[in-house]
Amino acid sequence: MKKLLLSIGCALIANFGFAQRTIDWSVEQIVAPTQLNSTAGGTSITYDVVLKNNGTGTVNLGDTVGFQLSISQGATVIVAVPNGAVYVRPVKKQMLPGDTMHLTGTINLTLRPSLSANVTFKCLSVLINRLSGNAGIGTETSLTNNSKTLDMVWYCPQGWGVGVNTAQVGQFTVYPNPAKDMVTIQNQLVDVNAATEINIIDMTGKTVYTEINNNSSIEINTSNFNKGLYMITVKNGVLSSTQTLSIQ
Repeated sequence: MKKLLLSIGCALIANFGFAQRTIDWSVEQIVAPTQLNSTAGGTSITYDVVLKNNGTGTVNLGDTVGFQLSISQGATVIVAVPNGAVYVRPVKKQMLPGDTMHLTGTINLTLRPSLSANVTFKCLSVLINRLSGNAGIGTETSLTNNSKTLDMVWYCPQGWGVGVNTAQVGQFTVYPNPAKDMVTIQNQLVDVNAATEINIIDMTGKTVYTEINNNSSIEINTSNFNKGLYMITVKNGVLSSTQTLSIQ
């Protein structure tokens, strides 16, 4: 995120025929969403974010708002849209020092959690001068207020609450572990446009089980497995995670 902010900040264009404007752009408030609700088809997010001109210069028509939205858990970014870039949207009104604007819209993710989880929603925004002949924008000396986060629940399609033992979103749960005759794999995050591929590999590197399945919960008969440790890899679209399984 820091690299993205710095690269955008360095790319701000100044027209040296005019005095540069001093704009301290900030994300003041995330009005919406306050929770994320998913369906079997994914997650639709309607956002409303308050942006503010804290500087002494004026934000003009033709300036451009750049922004990125993301969902994370701890230090792990689950999804960022757009990935590795920013959306751009023209400013539709003049903003004097102290003025605010609402950034609104809807994005549709093909991702949904199979179990509800606590996540952090984040909005990152910068202001870019793209109008020829417009006074340039001076590079912001600090980008600490260019993002805002809000903790919330990402609900599974069933609307269940967050369980005490809920695994991290983006990973999967294996139970029982150690196992004997049967093991269940519960995928925590599902890309509805992609099938889930499961591979179980023993300690010699041999793949002993492979399955492609569209379900978020999969049961596997392990009664014929030798006792010992195995590695389970679950791949779903661009999502991938690995865990250890013990068979007794």
